[in-house]
Amino acid sequence: MAHEMDVFQRIEDAEAPWRTLETTGCASPFQRFSWVASSLRTMSAASGAEPAIVLIRDAAGNPAVILPFERLRRGGITMLRSIGGKHASFHLPLATSEGEKLIAADPAALLRLAAEAAGGADLIMLTSVPTEWQGRPNPLAGLGAVEAASRAYETELPKDAEAFIQERCSADARKKLRKKRQGLAKLGAVMATRPGDEAGIGRALDAFFAQKERRFAAQGLPNPFAEATTQAFLREACAPSGSEGPAIELYGLSCGERIVAVFGLATGFGRASGMFTSFDDDPVIARCSPGDILLQDMVRDLVARGFERFDLGVGEARYKNSFCTAEVTLADAFIPLTLYGRLAAAALQTASRMKAAVKRDPRLLNAANRLRTALRRSA
Repeated sequence: MAHEMDVFQRIEDAEAPWRTLETTGCASPFQRFSWVASSLRTMSAASGAEPAIVLIRDAAGNPAVILPFERLRRGGITMLRSIGGKHASFHLPLATSEGEKLIAADPAALLRLAAEAAGGADLIMLTSVPTEWQGRPNPLAGLGAVEAASRAYETELPKDAEAFIQERCSADARKKLRKKRQGLAKLGAVMATRPGDEAGIGRALDAFFAQKERRFAAQGLPNPFAEATTQAFLREACAPSGSEGPAIELYGLSCGERIVAVFGLATGFGRASGMFTSFDDDPVIARCSPGDILLQDMVRDLVARGFERFDLGVGEARYKNSFCTAEVTLADAFIPLTLYGRLAAAALQTASRMKAAVKRDPRLLNAANRLRTALRRSA
């Protein structure tokens, strides 16, 4: 495998070939340059991880593959892992059709060479790797991989939004939601918007953070969105960025002057990927299902804008089944490169299998939730 490899330790140095591959290659919205750059500048920097972005060129010297890695040392183990962590639903290489062939020819050898070029590592850790993408098998999902604990849920978007909504939502469900929209309208004018200016984006994010804070507090759960690095990431990734559009787009549902629901999407490569959602928990508003109203209005707008695929991210939830009926199987791949890496990979594979077993067994999941609640109360 004699193809040229370059390693970038600054995201800015990788921008030119990355932008080229965004027009010639394929990946998920979580591999857009702007999404990855926002993650590196906030969450990665706070964790001590450093960029180790590997560019592979084809025989003609053109950018063919980007492996968006970061380098991290934990517990004496040096690892390469995908940038974005759990905030990215899908971890993929950004690759042209020629690049996909390079990967498929010998994925294990390619990753070993990439790790050597990046300065060496004990382990490569790839989580939330789709086993298939765009209808084609993903060769990286078979390397030291175990099936992830949860799956993602997606759908193709047709040209006719109303026909799609009628297909996915029964007549009775649509009637009930119309009545709920009418009930909400009695409290103030109801409007779904996609803010594009700094003030509108900031207002939507403020509403989202406040709604999540109340929601998690009511459930007695820790609020992951309260973390300063997470908030910094979302504020940067949602910021307006000229004609390209932000890495994360926001939709908000307003009732009068009040934002009663928020939805955040990573967009790119013809796909809109749901990342987070929230709604106002005031009982008068919540019983009008503002989140469901926003979801329908958002789907209408995505269809009008020409998006081809839509997913609601990883994990099971009632609202996902209304639109996203196709499952995306994910794998967690742990590729050891040294003896220490083999020991770490074995432990990580065991932990991943145990997590999957707990999530798929309602009795084990209930027991784990009770234990987690008891531990928080005793802390």
